[in-house]
Amino acid sequence: EITVDRIALPTTANVNINGVKITDPGTDRYVGFGLMAENGGKVSAKKNYIKVTNGSTAVAATGTNSVVDMSDGVVEYSGKGYALYAANGGNINMTNSKLILDGNAVGYEKDFLTTFPITTTGMTIHVKSNDVIIMNLRNAPGALNVSTISPTVTGWAGLSTAPTYDPGAANYKMAAIDGLSAYNIDQDLNKKAVANGTASANANTFVRNLAVQKAKVNLLSGKTVTATLNSTDLRKLGVSTVVGLDMNSSSTSTSRSDTQINLAAASKIIADRVDNGSGAVGVFINYGEANIDNGATINVEKSGINAANKAGVGVFSVNGSKVDNKGTINVGGESSIGVLGLAYRTDDKGTLKRNEFGAKPNAGDVVVVNNGKINLDGQKAVGIYIENNDSNKTAAHTIEATNEVNGVITMSGKKGIGMASKLGNLVNK
Repeated sequence: EITVDRIALPTTANVNINGVKITDPGTDRYVGFGLMAENGGKVSAKKNYIKVTNGSTAVAATGTNSVVDMSDGVVEYSGKGYALYAANGGNINMTNSKLILDGNAVGYEKDFLTTFPITTTGMTIHVKSNDVIIMNLRNAPGALNVSTISPTVTGWAGLSTAPTYDPGAANYKMAAIDGLSAYNIDQDLNKKAVANGTASANANTFVRNLAVQKAKVNLLSGKTVTATLNSTDLRKLGVSTVVGLDMNSSSTSTSRSDTQINLAAASKIIADRVDNGSGAVGVFINYGEANIDNGATINVEKSGINAANKAGVGVFSVNGSKVDNKGTINVGGESSIGVLGLAYRTDDKGTLKRNEFGAKPNAGDVVVVNNGKINLDGQKAVGIYIENNDSNKTAAHTIEATNEVNGVITMSGKKGIGMASKLGNLVNK
């Protein structure tokens, strides 16, 4: 047992550690830590200021009955690992302490199926980088509603107040969440207001401060998501493309139905790039399902704020996703597409992301079913376009788009095409 308690908390770090990068080829890891207890060891370091830069972790406790007590102190960490790491029966006490995060730091991990091994009573957090994640959260306890999302996630993190942050770090992530059974948009959202700094804390949290994957997103009846953004807005939000709603699956998924974007009747998405650039996307889904109910509407490049940009997309589906449209999809602009389905997505360098989440059922398939209305008015636009872009041309995939009896595709621009495919099947009933 080690005791290094102080009478008063210093204003600068009294323990300052600079980590060392491991020199093994191809390894991007660092070693070095501030305090560590293992195998039942105990470290009492009340009112200490621990600062670790480019280390593996700042404070760690591993093994049954191992404890590090950092109460009434400060832990500052800048690196690519966890600031606080407690595992296998170890515990860390951060009562009334401050956690400062910089670089690519992750504060800590919390799994709701196990006892949380970090005491956070009275703990505060300050963030100094957009690349910080406060917590990796596993097995979230239930639905997440946008109308209460900020206090809910703050509570999940074990905090009584939301983190503070430097002016250039507004896009930090409060949580990285893998799996939500219901991610409900139960209020109107305007991404322009978030970019301008006039939105509510709940809207900010949803748009800026969460990294969620494998969730079932539900845009509830009567609610509207508006994304009428220019290049300055995109830079403020830390993104490159105007998108109404998007969701990606994860390696923990078992089927594409684990990940969904569902638009209820009378809901609406408005997506428009309001300066020059690539056209907006209404919905993006990656190994999941996009379901647009009868009475729901997606409007892309149709706001009238500026001339419609080229290459807008109503619904963009990749990696085995399925699109079921019973609503109305309106897309403006030259070379735009109502529903675009690709076997796999490509990254910003043009690299095909084959089996991005592993070898999953239906991975690489394209399924599009239209029972609603798809309207495009731009030149050279396409109502539905599907493509098998798999680099393995012998792999078996279902690549099919069906315009059902009640489906209507209206092309009012010159050289428009209702349905098109590359290495896929088209059915018009």
